[in-house]
Amino acid sequence: KKLFLEDMVISQSILGLESEFEGKGRILIRPSGTEPLVRVMIEGENEFEIRQKALDLSKLIESRLG
Repeated sequence: KKLFLEDMVISQSILGLESEFEGKGRILIRPSGTEPLVRVMIEGENEFEIRQKALDLSKLIESRLG
């Protein structure tokens, strides 16, 4: 279920995003308990930037884990 945590590329991307926010945002990634899905939620100050980062991270997870 939490394969995304074991993938070094995904983990490094998440850590990079967290450092970009400098304490002014947060990232929550949650696998579904019933479906082969992962929910990506990001909070921060700039809505456009946050939406783009969430989309980019979602695409990365999908490309790495299918």
